[in-house]
Amino acid sequence: MTTTTDSDLGWDTDLGCEGPWVPAPAPVRPGVRVTGALLDARGAVSAAAGVSTTALSNTDLTTAAHEITALESQVAAYKLAVLAEARDRGQQGPVGDEADPDPAAWLAKLTGDPTEVLRGGLWIARLLQTKYHHTRRALEAGTLRLSQAKVLVRAAERAPRALTAEQITAAEESLVLTATGESSPTNTKGRPMTAARLRDEARRVFANMLPAKEEADAAEGDDLAAEEDDAARECYLSLNDRGDGTFRGTFVIPTLHGRILQAALERLTAPRRHTKDSTGAPITDESAQHGTSYGEKIGAGFCELIEHLSTTGFDHGNTIGLLITATLDKIAAGTGTGTLATGETISIRSIRRLACNAGHLPVVLGGESMPVDVGRSRRRFTRHQSHALAVLHDTCGVAGCERPFAWCELHHLTEWSRGGPTDLANALPLCGHHHRRAHDPAYEMRRHRGREYVLKKIRR
Repeated sequence: MTTTTDSDLGWDTDLGCEGPWVPAPAPVRPGVRVTGALLDARGAVSAAAGVSTTALSNTDLTTAAHEITALESQVAAYKLAVLAEARDRGQQGPVGDEADPDPAAWLAKLTGDPTEVLRGGLWIARLLQTKYHHTRRALEAGTLRLSQAKVLVRAAERAPRALTAEQITAAEESLVLTATGESSPTNTKGRPMTAARLRDEARRVFANMLPAKEEADAAEGDDLAAEEDDAARECYLSLNDRGDGTFRGTFVIPTLHGRILQAALERLTAPRRHTKDSTGAPITDESAQHGTSYGEKIGAGFCELIEHLSTTGFDHGNTIGLLITATLDKIAAGTGTGTLATGETISIRSIRRLACNAGHLPVVLGGESMPVDVGRSRRRFTRHQSHALAVLHDTCGVAGCERPFAWCELHHLTEWSRGGPTDLANALPLCGHHHRRAHDPAYEMRRHRGREYVLKKIRR
């Protein structure tokens, strides 16, 4: 009997095959792998949510809040990456039998988020992918919040032109550490910075990188003016009838207008339960609602504001007064910033425009921060002057604008800060849009015909 071996058959016995042959696993498409990972993540979240929060210790509650916030950041970062990829591909966005060439509209159909919000996300997503890598990595790691990331990107995009790309990148890296609390300019190390405080800090950091204080002041003012322009472009309002007797709405408005709205609503909220009478004696108003939350009071005030909207237009002042503080030299020069009584910083350009309205009270500071003017009557047009001007104009004073006079604001043709008198010869009614442009240094006001004017963009 002859024995046949593997070698006799020409097979190599040194191939390292120590067991029976097993078929290799079929390759998994990346899309399937990602989908599976996302489904696993949702399952993990569902499993965590299935545990009653009452069973958690104080330490567990703190950990849960921290991890949920980090998870939200990571999800937001991946959502932005998906949105950016859809944009880069020119994604037609098949949803059922429909196709939409707008990636933001495509994602809005899938998520129900407002298209305007997602379109802003496209802008952020592109910049995170191409320029601001420190911010993107911190967001992906869950240490940075989406609101903070938006602040950092916008601040870096408006950085002074004199700064180099390397300086902006170094400032971005430093601000990321400040935002997450890893490095803080105050004694709050380890505590994340709010988006509002981070915005002010970013503006200060970029401005202070310039060599001269005058340059820093001018850069800060330019940054605020650019921010106000961006905010005006991002305005939107969405109202939806819920079908149950209520409407639900979301909106985005500039900070300045948000402060005015907030001041108006707080004045219209339900009366205080504990107050004083005309003699100063304490009394209790039993009709005042007790235990009502701030949000509920503001909501009631908003309804009252809507019910009392004028149908014939508004006075040329503003019924909600804002205290505005700025130095005389900055107002005259048109550079730098001023502050509202709420602590909000706004550009000198906005202060000049608001100073035209009788409802706002500028506090002009001279040398050594001493008040030299607190709402002098000779700066503001009177109600009688307004009535007289209405005889000369029945619409906005810009040629072709049909905004009724009653909805216009009164503008100094020669600015008060430049010596312009408050008289009829120096007054022009302007609608809100044209009034903002009249105070925009990129435009100049020119006489058109008769009492009409036009705004021309300055060619540089």
